[in-house]
Parts: sequence; structure tokens; C-alpha cells
Amino acid sequence: MHPWARNEWWYVVGHLRDSAGHRYGFETTLFKLNHLQLPGSGASLSVLRTDVALTLVNQNRFISRVSYVEPGLAPVVLSTRRLNERIGNAAITAAGQKRIRLQSSVHGARLHLSLTVARAPLLEGGRGLVPMGSGGSSYYYSLPQLRVTGSLTYHGRRRAVTGIAWLDHQWGNWHWARIDGWTWGAVQLADRLDFSLAVFRAVGGSLRGISSSSSRGHQRVLRRFVLRSLGRWRSPHDHVVYPSGWRLKIPALQARLLIRPLVSDQEVYDPIARRSSYWEGACSVAGIMRGRRVHGLAYMEVVGTAGHFGS
Repeated sequence: MHPWARNEWWYVVGHLRDSAGHRYGFETTLFKLNHLQLPGSGASLSVLRTDVALTLVNQNRFISRVSYVEPGLAPVVLSTRRLNERIGNAAITAAGQKRIRLQSSVHGARLHLSLTVARAPLLEGGRGLVPMGSGGSSYYYSLPQLRVTGSLTYHGRRRAVTGIAWLDHQWGNWHWARIDGWTWGAVQLADRLDFSLAVFRAVGGSLRGISSSSSRGHQRVLRRFVLRSLGRWRSPHDHVVYPSGWRLKIPALQARLLIRPLVSDQEVYDPIARRSSYWEGACSVAGIMRGRRVHGLAYMEVVGTAGHFGS
């Protein structure tokens, strides 16, 4: 944790499978947000928040919970020395140089996972520092290849699971009022090419980029790509219309990919602050790259569709 940073979060998403072949997606995110400006007021607010979600692919079901935590009423640990972060029902802690433990729970489901780092950190944007519109910048790295073992307990039944995951860590000082939203993705292909993509909308213009990491450890940043939605999905919770599925073209990789949600309804709905609701979901990936068929998995995120959350 960086005490000087107004905004900081640790974000883990991944794809799991149990011994029966059932598939799951998961998100666990811990937020530290300081000096948020309240709409229509000069007052500010500091927030500790967790977002925990689970996609039960075989059941076509999605459960999520947004929790706001007040220190003293729930466990809070934010370490400045090592990765040891706990906010309420979610914890991400280092267990050696290349292993991370994750615990979280949501609506009768509980995850106990061990994440093993299988690739060097990906410095997003090439330097690990990305602009956040005209309102500041963010230090930003990813762990794009995490091998996962552990357990998922759901309604009292414990299942051993394995899979892959992706971790993001961002921190810095920027102004939310100048940010309209973004579309982001973490793509993990079976040939072990991993990349993040972002289309970022802010006052002063949009930013876009792909940061990739190969199995040999080569990293590069690409600015030219085309991302188009395949369709639309209307939320039954707040009636917001989100893109549903994407067509991605990356000329430098000679890639044409289709990214499709594994479950349509993967909206992380926040009943307390509805404009901070967003779509965050497990997806499949298939297409052509350099003349060869490729496939894989992705997590896609659409933020800001539910309203200009920074206003």
C-alpha cells in the first residue's frame, strides 16, 4: 500500500475448473479511495471497498457483492512493506516470492486460492506509468500468468479447483471528475500470449493501448487496434445497456479475434452508488493470429456506462 496515493487497488480475475469439468469465473478487488469529491458538494470522502464476484458458467449464473468497509467494524490490513492486504471479507497476501494467497466470499460462496507467478510482471504502457486523462497518472503493473490451485465452497459443498488468473495493481493521484469511463480487457491465449487492452475515455480526449507479454518474456505496447461490440445487453437491475461481445482487430499481430461473454449478465451492481456499477465478465476468445487459429480466455470490463461516475 502506498500511503501518499489517493487511489489504489488490487484486482484479481480468473478462470477455474473443478474435477467434474464445471467452469467458473471470479473477481476479487480491494479498493482504497481517498478524497473522493461528493457530487454537488465541496465535501470529500475516503472509502475502503471490495468487489467480489463469481460466475457459475454451467449454471448460467452470476453472483456479486460490493461492500463498503469501515475500519474498526471489519478487519482491515493495508501493509506498506509487503503484499498483505485485507479489507473485510477479501484478502490478497504474499506467501513467498512467487506465491500469493487469495481469500474472498460472496453470497454463500467462498474462495481459498493459491496463485503461483509464472511470468515476469507486465509494465502497463511500457513503463508501468499510464496517464489517467487530464487528471493525473497511475503506476500500473500486471501479473498476467498466475497458475491457480485451491478450493471453491458453494452452499456448503467444497470443490477443488485449478485454473489461471490475472492480477492488476494500480496506484496514484488523479481526479475522478475528469474520467468518463473505459473498456478494459485481460486476454490469455492458449499459445501463452497474454495482453491487456484499454480504451479510456476522459475529459481532454481518449487514450487507448495494448500491453502484451509473450511466453519468452518479450513485452511490447501497441496503439493501433480496432475494438467493436458485437451486440447489446440490457441490465435487469438498473436497465443500463452494455456492449455484449467484441470483435478485436490488431494489425501488428495479424490478429482477428472474437471475444464472447460466457454469461450475459455479469454486471457488478452497486445498489448504494448505482453510477459505480459496471460490467465485468468471463469471456471466451477465438480467432486467427498470424494465419493460425487461436483460442483462449478473457475478462472484459465496461466502466462508466451506468453514468458519469466522476461527476
